[in-house]
Amino acid sequence: MSESTDDELAEFHAALARLKPTPDGIDLAQLMYQAGRRSASRPSGVWRIATAASLLLSLVLGSMLWLRPVPPPTERIVRVFVQPPAPPPEPPSPANDAPPPVATEPRGTIEPNDYLRLRRDILTYGLDALPPPTPWPAESPAKDVDTLLDLPKDSREPWIRFLKHSLQSGDPT
Repeated sequence: MSESTDDELAEFHAALARLKPTPDGIDLAQLMYQAGRRSASRPSGVWRIATAASLLLSLVLGSMLWLRPVPPPTERIVRVFVQPPAPPPEPPSPANDAPPPVATEPRGTIEPNDYLRLRRDILTYGLDALPPPTPWPAESPAKDVDTLLDLPKDSREPWIRFLKHSLQSGDPT
């Protein structure tokens, strides 16, 4: 069976060898252009019809909105009842020109939970009714150069020694 396949392949090979290319050749660009043109489907009119219909609908709705009649203004009767003005207050008598009352508690003894009394005192006397502020806790400044530079203590690296000595007065050695 392998002999028959070899014979068939030999005949096919001989037939291919006898073929000669045409001298004119094939214009590949023209061939591809024609293939693409024929493969393209014809544009359907569905999109054109849908576009025209939506344009027509928007024109109709816009003209209906533009040309609609203006509604007549509505009139309402609103009744407002005005109360007569209150009589003016009597001027204070000269006997009432006393200074505002003095706070009964000395400053600084206000309880932290007594918010309403503190609020009333501030509204009456101003910011002077506030207790004195507590001072911030002070920290002693670090005097060690290693601590200030965040360097390891007693390091023997030459660049660390140079950096430490350059911050002190005198020549770096």
